[in-house]
Amino acid sequence: MTQTVIFCGGKGTRISGGDPTVKKELVEIVRKEIGAFAYFRQAAVVKRLPKTRSGKILRNVMRKIADGQTYQVPSTIDDPAILDEIKETMSSHQMGQAFKK
Repeated sequence: MTQTVIFCGGKGTRISGGDPTVKKELVEIVRKEIGAFAYFRQAAVVKRLPKTRSGKILRNVMRKIADGQTYQVPSTIDDPAILDEIKETMSSHQMGQAFKK
């Protein structure tokens, strides 16, 4: 299984999805802070992450999207349109089993 990272910058940050140095910097930070075992091969920038109204990131739903599994849109999601944005990003970067060509 290929490890994949989808991230967004905090408020006020300007990160370009096409910037190749971002992925390199992320890999270096993860290796330094967590360890080499957490190495990932794919990274993509998104404008926002799917969250519940209380602020919890819907990692399980993103994982199911990447794996091509069926999922239910949680009733507590802040904005369901974010899931379409995540799918589009995964598709354009060929991230996850569902979007591999």
